[in-house]
This record gives sequence, structure tokens and C-alpha cells, in this order.
Amino acid sequence: MLLCAAMSVVLAARAPAQRITSSERVAVAGASVAYMAAAFVGAHLAIRDSLAEAPLGLRSHRRVRDEFLTGSGTALSPGLPMLAVHGITTAYLSGSNRAAFRAAGVLEVGGVLYTLGQLCEPITYRIAREPGAVPRSWIASVTANILLPSLLTTVAARARVH
Repeated sequence: MLLCAAMSVVLAARAPAQRITSSERVAVAGASVAYMAAAFVGAHLAIRDSLAEAPLGLRSHRRVRDEFLTGSGTALSPGLPMLAVHGITTAYLSGSNRAAFRAAGVLEVGGVLYTLGQLCEPITYRIAREPGAVPRSWIASVTANILLPSLLTTVAARARVH
């Protein structure tokens, strides 16, 4: 996952600079902040309910809180280090046109990776199979963790292509 993130930064850095309008910057930043808020709510729920990450069935044996703070995340959110990088990248949207263009590219790829990350979690399929057997907050969090990064990818891609 980290290799994919590093590759996205390199690919975004090589892209030719184009003009990103202020309204496009606001749209990308809005989708990014909305996803980060949903991720922090998901982290809270996962820590409260001990929902450890287990992408593709691979599970860490660390505490959920530790995995969120210093690891790769929880069943309902990426880790704090990834969210910090995401927040810093979002801040670059307010910089020069070249910086904003690159930031939008990184956020576009990040949105794909976040969506895939949630789809790899067993809790996603548990919720799909038995929606009445889990708390509604889990359903809302998983739904937000699929839709908001997808929205982020779409908005960032449109800003880069227009």
C-alpha cells in the first residue's frame, strides 16, 4: 500500500502543470476534508468497539488504538500517519498552481486506495450480508468510507482534466 502511495506521488509530480481554478480547489478540498472527518469518526468507532483492521483476512495483533496511532489503521479508517499525509497534501491545494495540480493528483490516487482499502476489510462484507446484525454507525461509516473517497477521486480527476 505504501509503495502504491509513493508511486502516486511520483506520477503526480511528473504530470504537466495545468490550471486548476479556485472553485475546483475548493471542491477537491471539500471532498478531502469530508473524507478525513469520516475517517476520524470511523477511527473513533473502531477504537471504541475494538474493530481491528484485517484487509484480505490479514490481521495485526496489536491493539486497535495503537494500530490507528502508529500503524496502518483500523477496520473503519486508515492510520493517523496516513491521515496526516492526506491533510498536508490537502493543504497544498492552496499553494501555487503547480502544487495544487500535483496535490489533486495525489488525492485522486489516494481516494482510489482508500476505497479499495475499505472494500478489502471483512467488516464491509459482514455488513453487506447481515445489515441488521451490526450497529447503524458501522453501516454509516463503511458507506462513507466507500462513497467519500470515490467522490474525492472523481472531483480531483475532473479538476486535473478539465
